[in-house]
Amino acid sequence: IPDPQFLATIALNHRDAGVVSACVLALGAYEQEQLKNRLASQIDDLLNLTATHPDAGVHGALEWLLRERLGQGKQMKNKLTSLVAKSREPGQQWQVTPGPTTWMVSPGPVRLNAANFVLPSATNTLITNGILPKCDEVSIPRGFAIGMYLVSKAEYQRFRKVLPPGNELGLPDSPVRGIGFVDALNYCRWLSEQEGIPESQMAVPTNINDKDSTITMPDDFLKRTGYRLPTDWEFEYARRGGTNSCFHWGTRGEFHNRFNPFAREAGLPLSARGRHLPNDVGMFDLNGTSTWQWSLTVGGGPGKTTLSQHIVDDEFYQFSGLEGGYTIYDKIMIRGIGSDVFPDLVSSSMRGLFSHSLLRDPSRQFFSLRIARTLPAGPHGTASRQ
Repeated sequence: IPDPQFLATIALNHRDAGVVSACVLALGAYEQEQLKNRLASQIDDLLNLTATHPDAGVHGALEWLLRERLGQGKQMKNKLTSLVAKSREPGQQWQVTPGPTTWMVSPGPVRLNAANFVLPSATNTLITNGILPKCDEVSIPRGFAIGMYLVSKAEYQRFRKVLPPGNELGLPDSPVRGIGFVDALNYCRWLSEQEGIPESQMAVPTNINDKDSTITMPDDFLKRTGYRLPTDWEFEYARRGGTNSCFHWGTRGEFHNRFNPFAREAGLPLSARGRHLPNDVGMFDLNGTSTWQWSLTVGGGPGKTTLSQHIVDDEFYQFSGLEGGYTIYDKIMIRGIGSDVFPDLVSSSMRGLFSHSLLRDPSRQFFSLRIARTLPAGPHGTASRQ
């Protein structure tokens, strides 16, 4: 068994991001006190690497190691807070901003070779109920950022002090629960307002109400840089982390407990975010928190009801019709949940559908949210990526 200092030295000096991530995650397997003692002289270097390494997977792995295994959560948070005002460097795949999350950043346009995706079941579809036909290629015609973490109770309480039912247990840093589709959109709008984003860049309309029969979105909302929800294909990209396999860690479903805090393992699925391993692009808690997360994409509609060789994930693709918005009859594609009994439910391509207008207790407690933004046009927001 290699000495932890040896692995840390490799992580601090190797140029290959995959090697660095592997060494960092391997360090997490050591007994905690041994790890703290052996790495005491390298803690500052690891903290600095968290703030400087451009790879999102390395960054996520270091966040996990420092917070969960080395007891450096406060120090790491202070280090990242110091970066809020700093512009993202060219090639940097993550970013810290004044908002509530660390971002995984994907310069665009993005192309997904969907023909090679290994699917959990229903081999002719990317969604098991057959709503979304399998395609050969998906284009996401923009750069985007997606939150590495789910929104927490403490973060959501800055928006609404009284939390919805379902949040009585758990820690302040547990994922917030009980979030409807309209709640999620209004939270995104509020975040944009708090950050002073101009109206021309607001991706979500104002004053949305649960009783609205139609939610009309701006014509170019996926080109605007304000806070919003991820599209279904942005979720797919972030969940896969560059892989084509059924699960983002490979082909064996039994490994899911390393990445997903399921109820049978944790007693209650209400632990703080980020306790389990991230994927290869630094995304945490993709399944296992017993919550679904809303996307912006409706299941069904003119862009999805026929077989297509090439899907373009644009504004038109998100809706069920031509009206440029959401109706009370729409079923929204949702991601997350998972099961420690049925591994297929944690596969990268697992989707659900839910009518946001029918969301009532007790089903509401199973909904949380993850946020996204479109990158501004420019040299760091539109660099080509395959």
